[in-house]
Amino acid sequence: AAKLGIQQIPPLTFAAARVLTALILISPLLISTQIWKFISQPKLIGFSLLLTANIVLFILGIGQTTLAMDAMLYTLTPLLTIMASHFLYNEKLTTTKIVGIILGLLGACIIILTPVISPDGIYVGTLSGNLIILAAVMGFSLYTILSKRAQNRFSPLILTLTFLITATIVSLPLALVQHGL
Repeated sequence: AAKLGIQQIPPLTFAAARVLTALILISPLLISTQIWKFISQPKLIGFSLLLTANIVLFILGIGQTTLAMDAMLYTLTPLLTIMASHFLYNEKLTTTKIVGIILGLLGACIIILTPVISPDGIYVGTLSGNLIILAAVMGFSLYTILSKRAQNRFSPLILTLTFLITATIVSLPLALVQHGL
């Protein structure tokens, strides 16, 4: 849907429209959850910014790469999550995980560099598109790890509402800049 959407609508406008539509649809819950008590918490906003980066970067990257490359790059999420868990929370890395990380990183390098290695391929996208999607995957992976502990303290609804508010606040000005306003 995103690939088709950005063919008709500028990418950042498409992203802003998606999050704004979701926020409008879920807005009746804003009052019942008393979201204003939570939205000012820096950690929640930080998590939301990571997920917002994922959405914005995905929309920008998908226009420069293929859906096949996008899907392959998003398969790196578990690998990046394991690595981030190790570095942020000192989670133990077993030999199996280390071998998996090495193989996953080698595979990622091949996927990302395919436009350079095989520029005539029709399913490879561009190097810049693949790198933008990789940055989106990294944002999503970090969000997954860092928000994991927040899920014990905040309901999924609070996390979702905070994300939608943050994403709307970030994406609307980006869309206006894209239109030269």
